[in-house]
Amino acid sequence: MKVTSFALLLLTTTAAHANLINNGSFETNPAANSFAILPGGDTTSLPGWTVTGSACGSNCMLILTNTYTESSNLGTLTFQPQDGNQSLDLTGSFNSLDGGISQTVTTTPGTQYMLTFFLGNMDDRVSAYGSPSALQVLLNGTVAGTFSNDNSTNNQLNWAQESLNFTATAASTTIDFVNNTVLADNEAGLDNVSLDVASASQTPEPSALLLVVMGFGLVIWGRRVLQGA
Repeated sequence: MKVTSFALLLLTTTAAHANLINNGSFETNPAANSFAILPGGDTTSLPGWTVTGSACGSNCMLILTNTYTESSNLGTLTFQPQDGNQSLDLTGSFNSLDGGISQTVTTTPGTQYMLTFFLGNMDDRVSAYGSPSALQVLLNGTVAGTFSNDNSTNNQLNWAQESLNFTATAASTTIDFVNNTVLADNEAGLDNVSLDVASASQTPEPSALLLVVMGFGLVIWGRRVLQGA
């Protein structure tokens, strides 16, 4: 049983892959205040990401920290992140319709990947947030999926996890998240973005198998030494 447990531990540990997305929860370089408005073309405020959008100008993206709140006739609205201390609002400080972020990652052609992220929707009872939050995911400039969250929680963000599987066609893939929320609504939350090889948890790498074999050998050798003593 000890040998089997040791082998399973090695398989579990070495088969895991790191998130291929840089700064997926937008925690690097925290906003100085409770929020920050980012212009199109900004490549420094969100390390790893480029802020996109043509018509949005200086209002393409909004960083919201866990201290940001708004007042409404239904009470105080809290914009708590899904992960960490801050999240993004793809609509900007008011809905600019085309704000977004982009990142290029290294991929292996023919390999299947899974992209996961959380989409946030504010309390639909509030007039400024009465419609579902929506965004599009683009891969190398082509729309790969449109996602919408119409779940509503009183006075706070409701986070829904979304996922997209794709097969890489090149040695790098550019991933874009673009606001797709209707003009009447002012929140398209994004947080906790992750990209991994889709089969990583099912297929151990050759190095993992080698470690398991070595582990078996060490355990058997140790038992023989003890028995010989």
